[in-house]
Amino acid sequence: MSRSSKAPFSPYNNLTLWLDRRGFTGNPFEYSNAEYEQEALPGYFVDIGEFDQLLHTHQPSIVYAGRGCGKTAQRQMLAAYCRPVQPDSPFLAIHYTHDGFENVFRQAGGEGNEITASHHIHALLQIGMTALANEIAHDETIRNALNHPDAARQLNAYVQRFAPWEKIEFLDTRPVEPGNKTPLELLRGFAQLLKKTGIQSGIVFLDGLDEFSQTAVSLSHSSAFLQPLLGTLPIIECQGLAFKFFFSEELEAALQQNKWYRPDRMIISHITWDEHRLLALIQQRLTYFSKRKPPYEHLAQLCEDDLGMRINQDLLDFKLPRPVIRLLNQLFQTHANQTSPTERISLATWEGVKQNWRQQQTDSFSDLSSIVDSLVQAKDTGLTSETIEPGVLRVEEEKGLVWLGNHEIRSQINPQDYSVLLCLTSHPHDVCSKEMIVQEAWHIENGAGVSDAAIAASIRRLRQIFASVQPDRDYIVTVRGKERAQGGYRLYPAGQHKSSR
Repeated sequence: MSRSSKAPFSPYNNLTLWLDRRGFTGNPFEYSNAEYEQEALPGYFVDIGEFDQLLHTHQPSIVYAGRGCGKTAQRQMLAAYCRPVQPDSPFLAIHYTHDGFENVFRQAGGEGNEITASHHIHALLQIGMTALANEIAHDETIRNALNHPDAARQLNAYVQRFAPWEKIEFLDTRPVEPGNKTPLELLRGFAQLLKKTGIQSGIVFLDGLDEFSQTAVSLSHSSAFLQPLLGTLPIIECQGLAFKFFFSEELEAALQQNKWYRPDRMIISHITWDEHRLLALIQQRLTYFSKRKPPYEHLAQLCEDDLGMRINQDLLDFKLPRPVIRLLNQLFQTHANQTSPTERISLATWEGVKQNWRQQQTDSFSDLSSIVDSLVQAKDTGLTSETIEPGVLRVEEEKGLVWLGNHEIRSQINPQDYSVLLCLTSHPHDVCSKEMIVQEAWHIENGAGVSDAAIAASIRRLRQIFASVQPDRDYIVTVRGKERAQGGYRLYPAGQHKSSR
């Protein structure tokens, strides 16, 4: 296909061309959220200390960190040493995150103050048995170990109760008596079952409370959710299971106010970044994505004169990895999207990026202040939340938040749909063609491998989430076109009343 017959080049395409000329295999700063970079993360992960201890200890562990400081990256790297990522690992990763939290609230009838230790154990066993069943399906050694009659009966009982699984051929399909074991005995039995497979222990990774709608409301809501689990030592000290919690730094002080919180029985660590680690983050990403020999190690190699050192100094003022990554991504995008980008980045380009960044932060603060002012006014005048103008759909990418009016809905949006939303919000009121969405949300040239149905499904899920908050408005409108590049979707941040369409 000739260039003239393609859709207009996007910044992503221009950036690809510039990076290729400079000797990169990809954009070193494309992602600032570890959820989207699981495969590449081991290549440029910066160890902020205590990683080995955190991996190998069986003692309950808590990692505290600020938003954007690397909690998820730490969890992903630990999980990379476990099954299923590492097929011969003695550890099995059990990710206790959004789906598990929903399970707990569903069992408790949606009431946080009704959550018990039994609810947590039931959710953990469902997640754990699903993870184990996947290993059984792919590992002949594990299947053979569990083919013994006693082990098979125990496995059958757990599968039927917690994770119905049709791929385990040797299971006895006859119904199993419920028995009279307590939830804690069931948890210990699961740990024993893991031992019979040759798996040394299951590692439970609890992460995402600060992004889950029903616990992110306040620190007290998070504490109430955690109390039956974190405050029950026989659960988190269960032999054969290693619990690793990843919490926001704000939660630490709230937990310390509770008598049930026992930090003396846990390993506590904090993720902190200094200048050395931030510079290491930049260097390791540049080196990992380099295809030239020797590889890139410093921004100075891509900038005019001594600009690289100046950029480093400016970036160090942020003291956090996420804004550093995002600023450098904006720098690369801005430079490559010039009409005739030079090989080296100029001071003028960097100054423009900084100015744009400051404006974004100012606008974000103003929008948030408007929401707060509306809530305060509603409280003072006796108005209900329903009488407040719903407001615009707004993405705070730096903070990883999505607001619809005064509702924060990011936890309801899966990572792929969030990428689609970022594409739409980057071009408000413009038609985002399906090719553009694929390029920016899936990062695939020419739309190859992503069907129209996959894009439509993502849009449908976003619309359903928006409608659950604001049912009488449409925020994403379908634009018809004979060709794929002509049709697409248009985002209206303020929404359109359905009656007016």
